Amino acid sequence: MIRKWREKFMEGKRLGMGVVYGLVGIIISVLVFAMLFAFILRFTSVSEGSLAFIFQILSFAIVMGGGIIAGLYAKRKGFLAGLMTGFMFGILIFIAQYLGYDQLFSAKQWLLHAGYCTIAMLGGMIGAGFTKST
Repeated sequence: MIRKWREKFMEGKRLGMGVVYGLVGIIISVLVFAMLFAFILRFTSVSEGSLAFIFQILSFAIVMGGGIIAGLYAKRKGFLAGLMTGFMFGILIFIAQYLGYDQLFSAKQWLLHAGYCTIAMLGGMIGAGFTKST
């Protein structure tokens, strides 16, 4: 009985740490690419509007990468690790937008963050699939 309880506890701990590592991966990637695009926008004649589609694709790729990281660390239940990672990323963005700009999400942003959760969930499933079965 204690062995089963310990296994469940360790599985939950792995899941939580996977979500944390996935979020850290997303945040670091976002900061690196934000700095890169800031340099591109500053030192070239490229406008922000012309890069909007690239920003969108890159943001989905970054969130999927965070989901993969979460799934790799969780080892099981990758869909849940990815979903939690995408959801926590959405909450982080919501808090930053609400506190920084005093605005709630628009309908378009709700759909965008639903897509982030879905892509992160897919990434979590891929990441969990890369690990060895134990």
